[in-house]
Amino acid sequence: MKAWSDFQIEIPQTGGAERFTTCPQCSGKRKKKNAKCLSVNVDKEIWHCHHCGWKGTLKSGEQGRPQIDRWRPPVYTRPIYEEVTRPDQALLDFFEERGIAQDILHRYKIQLATEWMPDLEDRVPVIQFPYLRDGQVINVKSRSLVGKSFRQVFDAEKILYGLDDIKGLSEAIIVEGECDKLAFAQAGIFHVLSVPDGAPALNAKPSAKKFEYLENCQEHLNHLTKIILAVDSDEPGQALERELIRRLGPERCWRVRWPDGIKDANELLLNQGIDGLYLALEQAQPSPIEHVLSMGDLGEAVMAYYHAGRQRGYSTGFANLDELFTVAPGEFTVVTGIPSHGKSEFMDALMINMIHHHGFIFGICSPENRPTPLHLAKLAEKIEGKPFLPGPTERMSPDEVRHALAWLAPHLYVIDSPEALSVLELIEKAKALVLQKGITHLILDPWNEFDHARPMGQTETDYISQSISHMKQFGLRHAVHVFVIAHPTKLLKDKEGKYPIPTPYDIAGSANWRNKPDNCMTVWRPKLDLDPHYSEIHMTKIRRKQNGHIGACGFQWDPTSGRYSPTQLRGD
Repeated sequence: MKAWSDFQIEIPQTGGAERFTTCPQCSGKRKKKNAKCLSVNVDKEIWHCHHCGWKGTLKSGEQGRPQIDRWRPPVYTRPIYEEVTRPDQALLDFFEERGIAQDILHRYKIQLATEWMPDLEDRVPVIQFPYLRDGQVINVKSRSLVGKSFRQVFDAEKILYGLDDIKGLSEAIIVEGECDKLAFAQAGIFHVLSVPDGAPALNAKPSAKKFEYLENCQEHLNHLTKIILAVDSDEPGQALERELIRRLGPERCWRVRWPDGIKDANELLLNQGIDGLYLALEQAQPSPIEHVLSMGDLGEAVMAYYHAGRQRGYSTGFANLDELFTVAPGEFTVVTGIPSHGKSEFMDALMINMIHHHGFIFGICSPENRPTPLHLAKLAEKIEGKPFLPGPTERMSPDEVRHALAWLAPHLYVIDSPEALSVLELIEKAKALVLQKGITHLILDPWNEFDHARPMGQTETDYISQSISHMKQFGLRHAVHVFVIAHPTKLLKDKEGKYPIPTPYDIAGSANWRNKPDNCMTVWRPKLDLDPHYSEIHMTKIRRKQNGHIGACGFQWDPTSGRYSPTQLRGD
């Protein structure tokens, strides 16, 4: 068995079984080089760094920092939470200032402890909030007694705070912090949940990681028919509210508006007492009232439009295409083109670009790209810029494959059903992906591979019109841009033996493929036999002129890496 010195761990000479020292892995790289972040148990002969995660035992050696493959199911740590029998006076004083009594602290097993806080790089007194599910401690959130530093148990599962209080109920309130939940509890209102990480930073893109607690709590949230959002009134709080509405569905979300000068539920309790909290809940408004917009709803948007002007959609990552087309949330785009002209290939490149530039989250159902592992291999080529398989040029290494998969993992979710799905089934799965993963874009490729059984007596034209309406309603309701790839009917060659550039009117089934989408795109290889790697993107419809205009741009495709590079239009 090895000694502590074999791992460069310096053991303090005084103290009990549990001692604290510097970490040889990370302390020397930080400003506070003498910060004692390494916890050592000399009896059990184990160690664990609370800053970098390095851990191990003298018997089996170091376990290293956790290196979990991001595409694999996570393995969660279950914290050990030992309750104290008597509350510390400093804890009681802290909550007395916030109007919260001792019996509430006892109900939620809140206590004071001393803990390492990474951002402070020190061991300080902290308030511990155990996160329970079915009576079991799943995570523990610690808040410094002085200031506002937070941490949760490393590798523990992220869940909502207060889950056991909504068992069997159809209604819940969501707040932004534990003290806000406790403020409602002080008023005798217990069916309240708090998000574990507060609001996202301003202008931050919604991420699956930030909102993973929604997926982990899906079973508890699915049965709720009414969700009252009582988050903070500041800008980050309102951004959190918008994202929760998008994910949970506006049809079951209500919004609390705090009185002027009040930021959250705890402030309201201190300023207006229990009656103020009840009144705020009574005045909560549905978001939105179905199919009805008030001048209050519209006025703010009109003024924002006045000051900021027309706002374009998001960049495609291709400068030449951005002149013609930008991707706006909630819109519907149909993509067409002759088979083998690269519709799916270009959409893959567009998706990788938008993940790279914006951090967006995509859902995709692509029967044409089965088997899915081969599709992921093609995406890896675009990410790494190297071929996946052996060939005349250097292929990507196993580490580069893992890097590509880890890079994709939080941004791509594949609907891979062995049976053809109907449009309504696809939408239901996409709704689940919005809630669980926060997808912002959905790609359906191709249209003809889905189940299009229609009621007796319904024409194909009416069916396509209704299907596009369902997809557009989903996109608008959840601010998801929907792309559908649809093949044209067989085209006739012109006098020179060339196929014409297909338009949405050429898509099988209905002129609604041109009339109803917001945007129409054609992927076209004008000289497939002579120059198969040159492609053109033709935008044949742009509904909102702030997002682009009709026109065409050129690309050169690299078959080795699958990447597209903008180039000049070549003409005939």
